[in-house]
Amino acid sequence: MENDLLQVKNIRAGYAKKIILYNISFELHKGEILSVIGPNGEGKSTLLKTLARQIPLLGGTVLLLQKNLNTWSSLEFAKKLSILLTKSSIPQFMSCRDVIASARYPYTGYFGRLSSDDQKTVDECIELLELKKIASKKFSEASDGQRQKVMIARALCQKPDILLLDEPFSFLDINHKLQLLKVLRQISSKGTSVIMSVHEIDLALKISDRILCVENKSCSLKTPEELYANNDLQKLYSLASSDFNPYLGISELKASSKIPKVFVFSDSGR
Repeated sequence: MENDLLQVKNIRAGYAKKIILYNISFELHKGEILSVIGPNGEGKSTLLKTLARQIPLLGGTVLLLQKNLNTWSSLEFAKKLSILLTKSSIPQFMSCRDVIASARYPYTGYFGRLSSDDQKTVDECIELLELKKIASKKFSEASDGQRQKVMIARALCQKPDILLLDEPFSFLDINHKLQLLKVLRQISSKGTSVIMSVHEIDLALKISDRILCVENKSCSLKTPEELYANNDLQKLYSLASSDFNPYLGISELKASSKIPKVFVFSDSGR
């Protein structure tokens, strides 16, 4: 379809001869937010790395804008797709602004000089993620949450058609998690598509157009409404229905079976 930025057809993903995922198929529409969920170790990060060409595809076909993923040059590929991994190597003595600006190099000339338009894009991403106060700070001196926001800004600064995020809410407090949700909605409304692996099920249910459930080396594609209706989340994570609230997307502890003891203060006999 013309609206499909990415088409994944029966791919196998893994490392060397160890296949972690079999026969994975889905498509990504323009401006869509697709969350990837599932238990730890099921291959969520492996899938993202495969789509980003960080590790080789072990089988099947991936089409980016109707063109085979492996036929894109590295430079043109970087203009179409960017990825934020849970662990990224960044020189510790760079400022936060320099880290963000490094995403513009696919667009620079031979000498790697940033144009005024490049600098404007950097400023826009700093503004979008509210990073003005730490822009000149060394990346090594920023907190974990601040570093995470800088790396998200860097991925956005690449101005990709598709943004891949591996656990983007890690290290963020509730305020900045909500801010990121707002940013993702904003960029998706302008046509950027997002694929992100998440553990925060409640946030995934709130923002996603569709959700890719990864389990037992395979996957299934569902809408948030379908996950609510069919108890699929409980099955995916092997949760007891009495311990899980599907509408909030959170697990709850069972009430204590002990009889509560209450001591009443009499307010000095009055």
